[in-house]
Formats: sequence, C-alpha cells, structure tokens
Amino acid sequence: LHPRVRRQRQMCIRDRGNNRGLVLMKSWDLIHWKRTNLRFDKLSAVFSEIGCAWAPEVTYDDKKGKLMMYFTMRFKNEANKLYYVYVNDDFDRLETLPQLLFQYPDEKISAIDADITRIGDKYHMFYVSHDGGAGIKQAVSDRVNSDYEYNCLLYTSDAADEL
Repeated sequence: LHPRVRRQRQMCIRDRGNNRGLVLMKSWDLIHWKRTNLRFDKLSAVFSEIGCAWAPEVTYDDKKGKLMMYFTMRFKNEANKLYYVYVNDDFDRLETLPQLLFQYPDEKISAIDADITRIGDKYHMFYVSHDGGAGIKQAVSDRVNSDYEYNCLLYTSDAADEL
C-alpha cells in the first residue's frame, strides 16, 4: 500500500478519523472557485488532538456583522460536539479559534450535524444526537453563537407523518 493510504487506514482503525480540517470554497459565478484548506490541528497545540471535523454550515451573525461557520468536531475518541468560528469576508481565513457552540447534556453522547434557523428573535438549532433514538433534536437560544438550551423532545419521521 501507498504510505499515505496505510496511514489513513491506521487512523481509521484507531477510530480517530483522519479529517483534521475543512475546505472552504467561494465563487461569484459557480464556474470559477477559490479553495482554502483549513487545518484545525495546525492552529495551536490545543487542537493537535482533533479526531475529525465535518458537516460545516455557514450563517450570518448580525450582531457581529460576520460570517459564522459551525461544524461537528471530535477530539481523540471523545464524543462529538458542535463548534463555531468566524471567517473573514473573503471566506479564506479564520478570524477566531474554534469555540464550543453546543454539547449534549451527557458529555459521553455525541451531538452532530447541526442546522441553525432563525425564527423570529430565536435561533433554533436542529441536530442529531447519538442517545439511542433515531431522529432530530432541537436546542433554542436568543444568540446565534451560544446559550442553546437543550430540549429532550425527539423529532422523528413518524412524528412528522402525524402532523
């Protein structure tokens, strides 16, 4: 095997993953693209043990006047949590280090793949929890970047069929 493939397999076997960052892409015409690779494990020693990062989404923080990118990230084999950063207007550089956005109340349980929607003056974060149920959970906050309150309700396809 090629050394890089062998290294990737070893990383996966140890269950740490191998996705240490995210790719940012920007286009004004959907033909010409600018690509930027972000490596969280190279930002500082604090992030050297990142297991993986994925599922980025971008929203606009009107209070800060900045693009906020949020994503799932895991350290070593710990539970996945949701983090956020602010990116510059050119969408090619981080302006902040990753900060915790939301953690499941039981820190052994993962929360992944968030989507934030503003409804009125509240921010609703929909995410998947690995707590045994198949479905989506929701946390709500007055701020886009913090203070999300856990809600134990589970939204499933069965519940949606009943609406």
